[in-house]
Amino acid sequence: MKSKFGKLSWIAALVLAASVLSQPSFAQNPKATAAAPSSASVKSQPGAEDRVVLRVGGQEVTQSDMDFLIASLSPQTQEAIQAQGRAPVGNEYALLLLLSQRAVADHLDTQTAIQKQLALDRMKLLAQAEYQNLAEHVQITPAEVSQYLATHKDEFNQVQIREILIRKKPAGAPANAPGLSSADAHAKMAAISKALSAGTDVQQVAKQFDMPNVVMVDTQVQTVREGQLLPALDKAAFSLKVNQVSDPIETPQALVAIQVVGHKQADPPTLSREIESILRQQKLQAEIASLKKAANIWMDPTYFGQKSSDGPAGSEASPTSAQPAGSPR
Repeated sequence: MKSKFGKLSWIAALVLAASVLSQPSFAQNPKATAAAPSSASVKSQPGAEDRVVLRVGGQEVTQSDMDFLIASLSPQTQEAIQAQGRAPVGNEYALLLLLSQRAVADHLDTQTAIQKQLALDRMKLLAQAEYQNLAEHVQITPAEVSQYLATHKDEFNQVQIREILIRKKPAGAPANAPGLSSADAHAKMAAISKALSAGTDVQQVAKQFDMPNVVMVDTQVQTVREGQLLPALDKAAFSLKVNQVSDPIETPQALVAIQVVGHKQADPPTLSREIESILRQQKLQAEIASLKKAANIWMDPTYFGQKSSDGPAGSEASPTSAQPAGSPR
């Protein structure tokens, strides 16, 4: 079967995943990969984790290594592997190992640029791992959730609306161009608004005023929160009563209005999860800010320019007062 992904796609995906396996933390600890989660499509057989499944020159790759690598690939690539088998992955990974071995033999690993890139890749991986570690240790209590909800209750108000849109004919457009003049559009909107406000069934209103590609009365209800609509419509959505229709907003292309169908608040479980997520992010950012402050970061203003408003504390200090001991003067 021919892969729906080109060879370059396979190689690119594997390069990204292989960089994880090449890190010292894995290379120096064979048990680290055995503990890594594997994807559902590539489950290991019990006791088979240390079985060698690939050999390139003198370098061996175990089943746990490959399982970890495949689990690190994108979901789309894993789907392709599930359909095609692991052979394409093995072939491309073998090529990666072969080329990397050649690079070492050619002493490319001693080049300054490559050494810096390897160090940067390792630092990125460790930073990502520490960020995840910090996030996992953030604790949110039910009391904190309740307090946040009590002080931010209005932020979670929801309104159910339906849209009414009337397309306007562009100035200077031919007579047969779709759309209504501004005056006709306002008259049509007023008639629709009157019918909906009176409680006429929306299906009947949509059928009565139907003009393909010109008049749209949405029969479906959508739920929105404050701030998700255009400012004028947003204000109307949270101030109008049920069945009321907003004043229309005129744009160069159309006339738009909304009808309020109902007011509601998210169900408690959903609300709790959302607030927990907000509080977790706040605590995580506070922890990171504390770490940055304690690190006494200094940035040379002659190189970096004016510091940003969220720049590290002390970045305007002199190098001699802020640099850690042993730093080059």
